[in-house]
Amino acid sequence: MPNDLQNPDKPIVFRHMPINRKFSDNIEIDYMVNKYGHKLITLSTANTYSYEKVSMSLRDYINLQQKPNKNTLGNETLYWFGGHHNDKWLNQILKHYNSIPYTVGDFTKPSYSFGIAAQNTGVPFHFHGPGFQQIIQGRKHWILSKPLEKPNFNPNETTGEWIVKERQQKQRNKNTIKYYECILNPGDIIYFPNRWWHATWNLDFTVFISTFLSQ
Repeated sequence: MPNDLQNPDKPIVFRHMPINRKFSDNIEIDYMVNKYGHKLITLSTANTYSYEKVSMSLRDYINLQQKPNKNTLGNETLYWFGGHHNDKWLNQILKHYNSIPYTVGDFTKPSYSFGIAAQNTGVPFHFHGPGFQQIIQGRKHWILSKPLEKPNFNPNETTGEWIVKERQQKQRNKNTIKYYECILNPGDIIYFPNRWWHATWNLDFTVFISTFLSQ
C-alpha cells in the first residue's frame, strides 16, 4: 500500500529514487526513435494556457529538441507533455513505470503524463491539482509559490526570461513573494501541492514523467 503524505502544505523533494530498468530501457531516446519514430504525438505550446495543439512524428520532434532556439517565446515553443491517453504504444511503455509510493489525503487516483523537452525550454507559471514529477534524464529547475501568492509573469514569456527578470527584482528588493526552488536530477521526484503555482525550466535535454492525482 502507498504511504499517505497527509496533504503536506509545502513541496517535497525525494532524492535518488529508483527507476525501473525496463521502463528506462524502453524510453531510451535512440530506442524510441528507431521503434516509434513514425508515430504521431500531440504537442502543446509551452505557455501558461497551452492553447495550440500540433501533431508531429516522434522522430521529427526529437530532432527539433536537439536544436533548441533560446529566443523562441513560450507560445511559439512546441512541447511534448501529456496528451497521449489514446496512444497505445506509449501506454504499453508507461505500464512498466513504478508508481510513486505515496498518496495525498483523498487524492489517490493517479494518471501519468510523459514528457521529453529540449534544453532551455519549460512551462511558465500555472496551477492544478497535486501530484509528483520524476526526472528520468537531464536536469529541471522548479519554482513554486503558494496558491494565494500569484507570481507576476507574462503567460507567453519563457520561464528562462522570467528567471532573469526575477533576479533583477531581488537585487532591487522589490520581490515580496516567497518562492520555493530546487533542481531535480535523474531519479529525483518532486511533490507539488494542490493549486500551488509552479514553473519549470529544463537545464538539459530532459525526459520526465508526472503523476497527477485526483479524488
